[in-house]
Amino acid sequence: FGHLEEGAAQSPARQHEYTESFVLSASDSFEVVPLFEAMVRAREAVGQSLGGFDPFADYVKSKTGAIRDQFKCQAVEYTVTVKGGQVLLKARPRKDV
Repeated sequence: FGHLEEGAAQSPARQHEYTESFVLSASDSFEVVPLFEAMVRAREAVGQSLGGFDPFADYVKSKTGAIRDQFKCQAVEYTVTVKGGQVLLKARPRKDV
């Protein structure tokens, strides 16, 4: 889920780049839905499928818990980026939330 590479050549329409950010303050599946939808959009933009919601939600819950424990923060910011035909999912602690 973290760094996802693109395998096939892209058409010019699929080479657009963008970033979406989401702040999760709980490990509730409800908060993961918009992040999952952003990942689906990003993967579709580069011609790849993501898979099911449950494995993704489990990964995000685990990652969020680990970051919250490590950095003693209440929230974690996830950023979905499409750049150079690759989809990136990055997580960082947010102590200001």
